[in-house]
Amino acid sequence: MVNHNLANVFPHRQIFLLFSLINFLNYLDRGIIPGASQEFNIFIQQALTTNKPNVYLGILQSSFIVGFSISSLIFAYISQFSPPMLLVTKGMCVWICAVVGCGLCGNGTGRASYAFLVFFRMLSGVGEASFCCIIPPIIQSKGGENSASWLAAFYTAIPVGTAVGFAYSSVLANSSLGWQAAFYIEGMMMAPFVGLLFLCHRYYYGSILSTPSGYDDIKSAHPSDALLVQEQLDTTERQNVYKNLKVIVSTPTFSLTVLGYSAYAAVLVGLSTFGPAFLVDLGFFHFESSASAVFGGIASLAGLIGTPLGGLLLDKFHVSTRGGLRVCCLQNLMWVLVATLLVLPVPYVSNLLAFCLLLFFGCTALFSATAGFNLAVMMAVPPKLRALALACNTIGIHAFGDVPSPVIVGALKDTLAPSCVGEFTEDCARERPQIQLTMLIILLYLWVSVIFLGVAFGFEHRKQRHRFVV
Repeated sequence: MVNHNLANVFPHRQIFLLFSLINFLNYLDRGIIPGASQEFNIFIQQALTTNKPNVYLGILQSSFIVGFSISSLIFAYISQFSPPMLLVTKGMCVWICAVVGCGLCGNGTGRASYAFLVFFRMLSGVGEASFCCIIPPIIQSKGGENSASWLAAFYTAIPVGTAVGFAYSSVLANSSLGWQAAFYIEGMMMAPFVGLLFLCHRYYYGSILSTPSGYDDIKSAHPSDALLVQEQLDTTERQNVYKNLKVIVSTPTFSLTVLGYSAYAAVLVGLSTFGPAFLVDLGFFHFESSASAVFGGIASLAGLIGTPLGGLLLDKFHVSTRGGLRVCCLQNLMWVLVATLLVLPVPYVSNLLAFCLLLFFGCTALFSATAGFNLAVMMAVPPKLRALALACNTIGIHAFGDVPSPVIVGALKDTLAPSCVGEFTEDCARERPQIQLTMLIILLYLWVSVIFLGVAFGFEHRKQRHRFVV
């Protein structure tokens, strides 16, 4: 039995901090490949004897997300009936084994070494899935009136971890240790945190299904929606997964938010995977190590400012109360719209300072929407289905966003600017307009996000007006 007094008064801050540190390492891991893309391209060229390594680099980056997406749904469903923290602990143990396997692949040669690297990246996605679909509902449930700020702190680890991963990977890849060491070191850093995670499981021993917090969201929903949800949830504690998925997917706000989030994620992942390479190809830098440091610094600072800012604003408007979902939808729309207007001129800016400033402010606006996106996904569905909703959200944004994005951007870059591979050359300099076009195509996709988020806000606004009339 959980000691609720102890769990509610003392450990949440410490445990939430632990969650954020683990999330930081998860996203540091995601920054390793894009941060050392030149070295991974050389590895791919040698292993596969190909002159178009960017496509295979995109496949390597996407393999992680495939494993992550498929496993998220499984972990989320199991967490409804099993101790969630124990599931997370087991998943992160798999993650540690997978990153060590990634490091070992760097010592091999031939096609098999690339194939095993793809496999272990996919396996690390499986491990991380247990963490990313179970922990946010716990934070949202236990965070109380500050849940948006706590979630923002948790999600701040995404841009900061990825940005630090760029620099971390670039430094190690260009040292005598090689990129393999980046995987070994992060595995060793994660091990003690996973041990602490196991010790914390007693505070959250029950399943996520047993968590009553946040149930008032159902009461604040549209009357007909609340009645339908009550009937569907109260019939049995363990519903068929198909019925649960039907409840989630048939919620218009959820589906529209996921589609908007997918387009948003496609742009962010496309930029993060090839961002340092774009800086080199545009002639701002001659070496990727310098480009990775600058791009990583921009992303890190933007995330460090933007993500908490978005969470604090949501708490200021009391999103945990009635009407909070509408506020989330509006804030998501405004942040992405502002970001779109800021970043569209970026590819055609020839001054490095102006380029970096526009990119920084645009990324700050994008990261400010992070907490709002995830809160909207969870608040749109009943509390008992929030982990499953996050898993569905994960599958959606990966299927329509960041899984195809690196492959498409890599193929587009190889097609439009085939000479821009690795260091800046005269041939690459002549293809600067094609690189600019590639970036513009990526950034224009943000308008798709704006459209879906606008419809989501319109739906929630109309529903709230109808509620007041009733």
